Amino acid sequence: MMDSNYMLFVGIDWATEEHEVCVISDSCEKQDSVRIANGANGLLDISYRLSKAVHGHLDTIAIQLSSEEMIVLREMSRLDEDLAQSRNRLTNQIREQVMRFHSDLLKLSPSADEPWFWDLLEATGDSGKVKSFSLAKVRNMLAKYHVRRHEAEDVMQAAKAKRVTVAPGTTAAAMLHIKAAIAQMRVVDEQRKQIRKEITALLGKLAATETGEDKMPDVTIILSVPGIGSSVAAMLLTEASQALAELDYRALRAYSGIAPVTKRSGKRLSVMMRQACNERLRNAIYHWCRVSIQRDDISRNKYAPLRAKGHSHGRSLRTVGDSLLRLLFSMLRHRTIHDPTRRLVVA
Repeated sequence: MMDSNYMLFVGIDWATEEHEVCVISDSCEKQDSVRIANGANGLLDISYRLSKAVHGHLDTIAIQLSSEEMIVLREMSRLDEDLAQSRNRLTNQIREQVMRFHSDLLKLSPSADEPWFWDLLEATGDSGKVKSFSLAKVRNMLAKYHVRRHEAEDVMQAAKAKRVTVAPGTTAAAMLHIKAAIAQMRVVDEQRKQIRKEITALLGKLAATETGEDKMPDVTIILSVPGIGSSVAAMLLTEASQALAELDYRALRAYSGIAPVTKRSGKRLSVMMRQACNERLRNAIYHWCRVSIQRDDISRNKYAPLRAKGHSHGRSLRTVGDSLLRLLFSMLRHRTIHDPTRRLVVA
């Protein structure tokens, strides 16, 4: 039996064009299932049907709503991911344009995603500017961005290396594209920096305002797990809120793509990666595991033997992710933060 204060419980699968609405009673019996159009008319229709079902007593209908903070956090988390994708797109554009006329420069920054490299491109991209580019300017540029892996002489040599002979106007056209992309990249980086500050601040606010019988907030517990930072924590809290609230390990394991898919046909059996999952959640757990094997000895010691057996990087990370999910749900169940000593004893 559910909470007797309510007569009906309503679940809405929110979509772009139509919404699926399911209504069940306090005795868990299905009362209604309807598909409504997205818009004011559709919402008015379902409101009328619900009001009629409870004879106007709308306070006896339970509809679960996310808190204001969680809605804002979800949007900021998704915006951060969208900005990251925009950054990758712009980086690829810069790299492709540099390849057209001066591929040697990419030896300094193969991914072309570093701010100091953008300054170098702007200063030496046009062949006429290379002559006025001095060693002192290179040293100041490297010092400004704290770049220590390159010597000023090596950067100067790469900048003044012989370029590919191209048709007249090719370099100018490529630099026009590069400068536009760099300007956009700087805006995107500034926006991402601001969004991440706001995400961190909002997570702190959620940790301070969470109340209940359990003294330890979910945010504090999640952030204590090795490999989880503010971006991953925000993604877990917003994309997997129901699974975390219900402590449903199996649901989150499948929803995030960690659980493999087993296919059987006669004597044939195959196990493969799950494709039907939440892509945002999958990416978040991928980065969680990636950072964890770098900073957590237990995760690294679990990852290394899997790679030695010939498993791919992705499959090995998913195995590590499975163990980290079990760890997280155990911590949430017992309301404790991560303790490496206790984890070592269990392991």
